[in-house]
Amino acid sequence: MLLWLYSNKQLMEAKTNNIKYFINGNCKEFSDKITLEKVLFGCNEFKEGSIIILNGIYIDSQEKYESIQISDGDKIEVVNFLAGG
Repeated sequence: MLLWLYSNKQLMEAKTNNIKYFINGNCKEFSDKITLEKVLFGCNEFKEGSIIILNGIYIDSQEKYESIQISDGDKIEVVNFLAGG
């Protein structure tokens, strides 16, 4: 019985340690550390020339994507421009 309680406690802690972040207003959840690069390349809205805003700050270089770790509650905006006439 004690082992069962301990296992359930670990399971509950594992579930609550997930990283929740928002991308274009949609809440996503990840169970491990994740970089901005991994988030973006798994995102359908990300295209060549997209502008990335993380927590209100413009990320000016794609070279930075792999070094930026996403934290719980981060807000990512992917902005694309459309040509019109």
